[in-house]
Amino acid sequence: MKQQQQQAVATSALFALLPLSLLLIRLLALLVRLRLAAFRDAALSISLLARLGLRPVHLRLPGPDATTLRVWCPASPSSKPPLLLLHGFGGDAKWTWARNLPLLSRHFHVYAPDLLFFGTHSRSASPLRTVAFQARCTADAMRLLGVHHFDIVGISYGGYVAYRLASVEARDRVSRVVVMTSGVAATPGEMRDMAAREDRTVEESLLPETADGLRHLVRRSMHRPPPWMPDFVLDDFIKQGTSKARVEHADHVLTLPDPTAAAAGNASQ
Repeated sequence: MKQQQQQAVATSALFALLPLSLLLIRLLALLVRLRLAAFRDAALSISLLARLGLRPVHLRLPGPDATTLRVWCPASPSSKPPLLLLHGFGGDAKWTWARNLPLLSRHFHVYAPDLLFFGTHSRSASPLRTVAFQARCTADAMRLLGVHHFDIVGISYGGYVAYRLASVEARDRVSRVVVMTSGVAATPGEMRDMAAREDRTVEESLLPETADGLRHLVRRSMHRPPPWMPDFVLDDFIKQGTSKARVEHADHVLTLPDPTAAAAGNASQ
């Protein structure tokens, strides 16, 4: 009888603690949700600083628009050839090039800017959202860093900026250019056909607003996508990565009748 009473008391205590346990679990899940991207971002910064000797430099660019560009660049001089890395719509410099920087840094003096309006560090009061404006600001940043000749690698949207730099803004300073997965040769008809096959518009593919849409983009754009991508993690990336200016960049590129016009447009843009 006494043993049954003890079991009943233990059971009652367990049920009494259950709501508290559930609350703690929910709080922990919320903490993970809020901090996962921030933790990953901090870990990447430490890796760049400690392992590769890269440091973030915030450059105030000339002009009236209060434009600031953050560039990850070498902390010490080197005889290696300079290489400028330009990211795409997938994130900022750290997130895009994290797996490539260790190998590239062995052979090149690497410079990796956060393009304007991507992330929280590169920003401008200018209303311009053109590729020409991005290229001009990037050229100014490299000039301020004292880098007069360099090679460029641009991926996705960064490929447009790379092409513009090499053809207009820094044509006498760029030696070699690599443009990756930018679709610069795609015709409007091919873009429409691709959207029809994917059962979603190009805008929805580039700037997903749901976890399922971002999961689709990751699987389409990565050679080895993460095997498990929970919705709350993807939702966090969407909230952090989709700024109004970024959407305006996508609109500018996607509404051009010829994709190469984004890079070859008027220099006054």
